[in-house]
Amino acid sequence: MTLKELRESRYWSQMLLATKLGINVSTVSKWERGRAVPEMFNILRLAQVFQMEPGEIDAIMQETVAVAPPKTIQLDAIE
Repeated sequence: MTLKELRESRYWSQMLLATKLGINVSTVSKWERGRAVPEMFNILRLAQVFQMEPGEIDAIMQETVAVAPPKTIQLDAIE
């Protein structure tokens, strides 16, 4: 299960999750796309919000990163 799947299983929007955590919605988006991972403080907050153990959230984040598509480089942007 990924973070996005977990959030959607609760029928929460990214905005609602961000509000519950007191963070920017773009941060939630980056976590869900595997472009960033939450620091321990936010792992603990995610665990509290989802009523899970921190280790479960950590495993979900590892799965999220594992299934994220690789980053691509736009070659025409390089000069």
